[in-house]
Amino acid sequence: MKSNKGFTLIELVIVIIVLGVLAATAVPKFINIHSDARKSTLDGFYGSLLSANSIVMSKAAIDDLGNTKKPTKIDGTDILVLGGQMVLSKDNIGNVMQLNGYNLVYFDFSGGNQNISFGALMVSLGNEKERKEFEDNQCYLLIYGNYSFIESGVTTMKSREIEAIKSYSGC
Repeated sequence: MKSNKGFTLIELVIVIIVLGVLAATAVPKFINIHSDARKSTLDGFYGSLLSANSIVMSKAAIDDLGNTKKPTKIDGTDILVLGGQMVLSKDNIGNVMQLNGYNLVYFDFSGGNQNISFGALMVSLGNEKERKEFEDNQCYLLIYGNYSFIESGVTTMKSREIEAIKSYSGC
């Protein structure tokens, strides 16, 4: 009698079930790659901004700008600084780093108070225009730094490190 060598139907079904279980556990890992990429891209932007600001701060110190709001030149381009820190505006940041693919919008957070000036830059990978759109999207950086206030008729500018609040729950 001739012996057939091969797999039985039951063996093939078991292999298919095992492969299905492996695929079901591996797929969620790959689905989240898009979200991780968006978060990493925004983190990369923030890191680049901090590096660019360090260069601007060094140049402002060399130019002895102190606590003034004046431009300093880097490679022939004016970069506006306040208290030695780079002023957070789309045009100013665009002069020191590439903004392709990033959406930057400046918002005033002083709440209508005429005695304080505090703004922040919201950065995303989308095309939001309004603050509410950024907040609804929940995938953005809120970058802030310098501020000024008026007390007894005197304007005081305060310089502080550039910081960011990361809102990544919607990425």
